[in-house]
Amino acid sequence: MSERNAFNHERAAFIAEKGAEAAQEVAEAMDVALLEADDDDNGDLDGNTAIDAIMPRESVPQDVTIPLAEEQVFKSGNDADVIIDDSVPFEDISEMDIPNDSESDEDEREHDRLLDEEHGIDWEKEEAEYSEAGSASDDEFDGIEEEINRGLNADELAMEELLAELEEYEDILSDEELTSLRTFAFKLKSNITNAGFDMLPFVFPREPVKTWKATQHEVAELSGLHPHVYDMCVNSCLAYTGPYTEHMTCQFCGEQRLRPDGKPRKLFVYIPLIPRLIGYYRSPSMIEKLKYRSNIESDGDVIDDVFDSTLYQELLNKSVVVNGETLDHKHFSDRRDIALGFGTDGFAPWRRRKKTCWPLIIFNYNLAPEVRFHREHTLCLGVIPGPKKPKDFDSFGWPFKEELEKLAKGVTAWDAEMRTMFKLFAYLLYLFGDMPAMSMVMRMKGHNGYRPCRMCNIPGVMPPGARTYYLPLDRSMHPDVASDPAAVKSYHPLRLPYRTPAEFQEQAAQVEFAISSRQSEILSREYGIKGISIFSQLSSITFPNSFPHDFMHLVFENNLENLVKHWTGQFKGLDDGFGGYQFAEGVWTAIGAATAASGDLIPSCFGQRPPDVSDDRQALTAESWSFWLQYIGPVVLRGQLPDAVFTHFVQFAKLVGLCLQFEYTKEDIRKIRLGFANWVYKYEELYIQNNASRLSAAPVTLHGLLHIPDHIEQTGPTWASWAFPIERFCGFLSPKFKSRRYPWANISNFILADARLSHVTVTRQLENELRLKRVKTGDIKGQFTHPSYNTCILHPPRKPSSTVTPSLHDKIIIHFTTRFAPSPTPNAVKKCRAEVKKCYDRSRVTRWATVRINFEGGDTIRAASILPYAEDRRDATFVRFDALIDQNARVRNVDIEEQRAVFFGRLQHLFVVDFPAAPTLGLEEPTTFILAGIERCDVLFKDQMGFSYYANLKPLEVLDITTVQCLVGRVIAGPTQWAIIDRSGTLERSYYAPPDTP
Repeated sequence: MSERNAFNHERAAFIAEKGAEAAQEVAEAMDVALLEADDDDNGDLDGNTAIDAIMPRESVPQDVTIPLAEEQVFKSGNDADVIIDDSVPFEDISEMDIPNDSESDEDEREHDRLLDEEHGIDWEKEEAEYSEAGSASDDEFDGIEEEINRGLNADELAMEELLAELEEYEDILSDEELTSLRTFAFKLKSNITNAGFDMLPFVFPREPVKTWKATQHEVAELSGLHPHVYDMCVNSCLAYTGPYTEHMTCQFCGEQRLRPDGKPRKLFVYIPLIPRLIGYYRSPSMIEKLKYRSNIESDGDVIDDVFDSTLYQELLNKSVVVNGETLDHKHFSDRRDIALGFGTDGFAPWRRRKKTCWPLIIFNYNLAPEVRFHREHTLCLGVIPGPKKPKDFDSFGWPFKEELEKLAKGVTAWDAEMRTMFKLFAYLLYLFGDMPAMSMVMRMKGHNGYRPCRMCNIPGVMPPGARTYYLPLDRSMHPDVASDPAAVKSYHPLRLPYRTPAEFQEQAAQVEFAISSRQSEILSREYGIKGISIFSQLSSITFPNSFPHDFMHLVFENNLENLVKHWTGQFKGLDDGFGGYQFAEGVWTAIGAATAASGDLIPSCFGQRPPDVSDDRQALTAESWSFWLQYIGPVVLRGQLPDAVFTHFVQFAKLVGLCLQFEYTKEDIRKIRLGFANWVYKYEELYIQNNASRLSAAPVTLHGLLHIPDHIEQTGPTWASWAFPIERFCGFLSPKFKSRRYPWANISNFILADARLSHVTVTRQLENELRLKRVKTGDIKGQFTHPSYNTCILHPPRKPSSTVTPSLHDKIIIHFTTRFAPSPTPNAVKKCRAEVKKCYDRSRVTRWATVRINFEGGDTIRAASILPYAEDRRDATFVRFDALIDQNARVRNVDIEEQRAVFFGRLQHLFVVDFPAAPTLGLEEPTTFILAGIERCDVLFKDQMGFSYYANLKPLEVLDITTVQCLVGRVIAGPTQWAIIDRSGTLERSYYAPPDTP
């Protein structure tokens, strides 16, 4: 009997002793299956293996609502699946004809007895205690009404007690199982090949390492997570779900569903969401993380997360409706209800290839923002295989919609913290992605349609001779508009013709149920809507407000890049007209070089090194454009554009910075609304120039800026629904495409394996065991800390006192004189200086290389004198610090008026000074001081963005280390001039920082 089988034998025996007669029969059935088990496994996740070999479609469970989020599947000797479904009532199971294994041989019984002794189990004692307990008393049913109110039926309540007792057994894993999980995690995280994995048993012959095939099978069993597999069109047009279930031919391309041998030509693998959400509540640590939503208190005057949005607040008072039936509960009425976000985007697995696929991604808004978008908390429902974009996205989203309907009604789950069963509800809040993706999800015409905006009814206009619609506010110069008395000549940006939810659904219904395809197409063109989306059936979703524009694509990959194309003469063949804003030859190249050169002067904690924006197109991601817009562009473009154009660009950068705040007041939203309204008007003046032939300068992405304040109010901060985590996930998937011959099966297999690993990690609480890397504590050998300075740690190398020059000693003495002098009068200062020199011990001063301030999440700053600049090192020596200054220093015979001010400078030295007891200075006992030697920047001026510019550094001064606040970066602003960029203070804003970014 294998170790796994032996353990399950114990578990079955425990059920037999503790359960009713029906549970006894189930346990005996499990023993039969286990005793007949062999080592064969048919699971194969190789990239070139058909999906239906992994999980036959006819055996895939279609309804997963069982308490422990899994079915226990065991292979019997004849390869038949024995499924113990805990959702089946006991009385039904008891009627099943289950074989008895009472004829087990004596060797097996002896083996079981030895296992009992090993685990300290005395079954006779357990049986005696159980008998003494007797039958249930009436008191045990006092709370039955309360339990019924929880939405649990009698069978689920009976299961609750059993699960509570089984919980301690459920989490115990054998060494063999842990080894399989570790090697499985190693395979997924290291990207080694299957052949490489199968070498591990020979590399570690003494360890119970199995083949990749056997390991997959065991992990699948441990996770209990099984996919739903659906036939799909070979050209990715649709999946044969919902209304297409019985179709045998694709209605879009005419391709056959099946091969001549009756097998499907292509498969879509859907990984169910419900078991994974249920699994969260089997982990106490995950339960604690999920409490964020229920613990947050919404402030009606401030928006700092999705739970302050108007749509969420309205849902709190809105009853749940499923398939037209109004249920008794409201959205998010239970503290354990989960809020979900959905995102998707198409990406090409290989460069220079047109084949695309579409991952379906779920984000859990119940998690705090700082961990919400981390990879380990991202749930992938599957990948819509390429090679083309889906024609009917609803058919691929159908399984997801069905699960959401079940979650709206509630599924039974086990709360490991409360040790009780409960009804788990989850609701979809928002769907987001770029414009093509959301047009597909919403069933809209898209960004090139006559009414391309999903938020309002503003129609597009075509420039003369063009075939694409554009959305300028002012279209009075267009010949067709000018000649039509009924046409709107100009739209006010603050009074747009918004689509209402009722109007949107009515128009979708008219298109869907038109009397003819011709009539449907006419209405579709007029409304910009192609039909009714399946997501409109969810009571938590409001069309179109639940689909916010993606800030990342809208700003960084469209409007910002379009501005650059205008300046470089590359925008749709347009010249600069009478604007005079195009760069002279070589200017943009110089700007790109200055951007790249500034990378050496910007600490790595600010993000990735800025690329050359004029040449390195491959490195120009939305993340790099974001940083360039906020910190570098306003510096390097200064003096290179006409004043009006540059001011317009700076205003754009300011508005983006305002949108990236961590929280918004009503006044902030008002500024954003007015700001973008004025900015778009000014844009049309600068780039369209009242010329109908230049209307192509007003794409729908420009118009989308006007809706940003609406989205903040309705759905929350811009960072809560931007596509950075979607892009990051697509980047994570790209290297997983190992098979060129079977790429789609390959990636589906990986997604399934990754989901199983994540699921078993959470449900079995194996985060530490399966991390497969050391946890960074931040401690470094030889570091220095002191209780008087609990916000900083000094790191080696450490230099002795002999390296401190006399001039540095003098600077330190000046610091202590200023620090201890009772008053700033000359006599008091002179007397104090003499006392400091008398007590100061030059041999008790050491120098250190780096300091980490504010501990976790703080900056690591280098001392320039010990760690000078190197070509492969980004400068981390310039800091922001504060100090007290005398406001009346330039006025004679006026009392000192000290005020704290902010300065910037270069950290040259870090000192640790052990000062002896000096009662005359107020030191009753020896005291340690940590000091910083800083050369202050001689600031020349501040620009429109608030950046400080300097050309020289002032002489060194010594300050207490607590005055240092953070690292700052620099951007080259001229041959001998630099601009200081500071992420703190008034310039502090949100930006996307993936978890693996240093």
